[in-house]
Amino acid sequence: MFRVYPIRRYTANLAAVLTVNQISSQIKSINDLRGKSVQTNSIYMPRLRTQYGILASELIYDGPQDLADAMNLVIKGDLSALITDAPMIEWLLSQQQGCTVRMLPDVIEPFSYGIAFRVGTSIAVVDTFSGKTCLMQH
Repeated sequence: MFRVYPIRRYTANLAAVLTVNQISSQIKSINDLRGKSVQTNSIYMPRLRTQYGILASELIYDGPQDLADAMNLVIKGDLSALITDAPMIEWLLSQQQGCTVRMLPDVIEPFSYGIAFRVGTSIAVVDTFSGKTCLMQH
């Protein structure tokens, strides 16, 4: 059984684009990703295909290491871009040493969502999660 707790002041989630940060980079916006190797969450794949003409492969997410692996593919040049939730991209960037990748300013698909915690989860854990989430949007 799960209990849903509202997360204070966290109202939206935006898809964001992570790409290599090079002066010579030809990727300045999402429109530059047509025909390039892109990975994304399954929820974004139809919108990217129909609205932007981007045929992305699916990012299989089982935990933070999957994001780090995808970011490394971008750094190595095996992927041109990773498109996923903005808080995930921001977290990846906060873990990065140096400036090898960047987040593009494009907002692809804004939407709201909620987080569920198991019944019995400590309110301190929920409050910590809520506070960290709020910090990520500033």
